[in-house]
Amino acid sequence: MKVQLSLYAKNLPKVTSLFQGAANPYAVVKTLSEDGKAVDVGKTEVVTKTLDPTWTTRFILEHDFETTLHVSVAVFHKDDKGEPKPMGSALIDVVTVADSKPFTVSKGMKGGGE
Repeated sequence: MKVQLSLYAKNLPKVTSLFQGAANPYAVVKTLSEDGKAVDVGKTEVVTKTLDPTWTTRFILEHDFETTLHVSVAVFHKDDKGEPKPMGSALIDVVTVADSKPFTVSKGMKGGGE
């Protein structure tokens, strides 16, 4: 079965300096199999100057629902002058999302935000 994943975040923590303004967040998505293997799925685009991004990038995941599949989402601030800065992360159980209506789940992130 194919699962389409789209992402948004709210109330991300401010990780920029006082003079930089809001963040430029993007998300990195990985799947984690039952045996703990992490597989890179991809990255979203950078949404500029916001702590409440809605990304347009969609990810299509293949899953048979006979096994557990977790999706790891890590959000970073794109800093043109240095290394990306972590803003938060979450682990999502694909079966939990598929069992919810309308197939949406809100998850608090480590590091802040939702």
